Amino acid sequence: MNTHFVKRLFSLAWFSPVWFALVLFFTACSSQIPTGIKHALTNAPTIDMVRAAPDDYLSQPVRWGGVILNTENKQSSSRLIIIAYPLSSNGRPLLNKASNGRFIASFDSFLEPHVYKRDSIITVSGKLTQTETINIGEFPYNYPLVDVQQHFLWPVEEPLNNLYPLWWYDPFYWPRHPPQRH
Repeated sequence: MNTHFVKRLFSLAWFSPVWFALVLFFTACSSQIPTGIKHALTNAPTIDMVRAAPDDYLSQPVRWGGVILNTENKQSSSRLIIIAYPLSSNGRPLLNKASNGRFIASFDSFLEPHVYKRDSIITVSGKLTQTETINIGEFPYNYPLVDVQQHFLWPVEEPLNNLYPLWWYDPFYWPRHPPQRH
């Protein structure tokens, strides 16, 4: 048998799994967040600025996010009323901070109310088109209206459900799970 062929075969035998692992690693680390959501806008107005002087900021791009309060589907569009929160560097709303106010996100398509439901976390980017006054109780509130170009519905983060404290687990015990309760 040709020794060159054997050397090449063995060199490819370890080389292919390494490349496969690298490709798998880098594709798993790639983000699914749209770039318009992931990157902050420079000099973008806040909700308070828009509510104070709405005409000064019409047609300006914004990137806002928060918690969905209500989903309205019309004949040819959908609207979300969102309670706004400050955004992290990747665009995720920081729910542990104080709310910035409320805004309306307008979409040109149907949004499934079961998916875009109350208390879901969303970030939108688009252009300010107008403000709309809607009463909250008896208080008239000016909602900035954003014509959405990109959005990202954040997945629900499930809390870790540890039934047993960390010290319960013995690294030398096999199988590595606590005894069953009856």
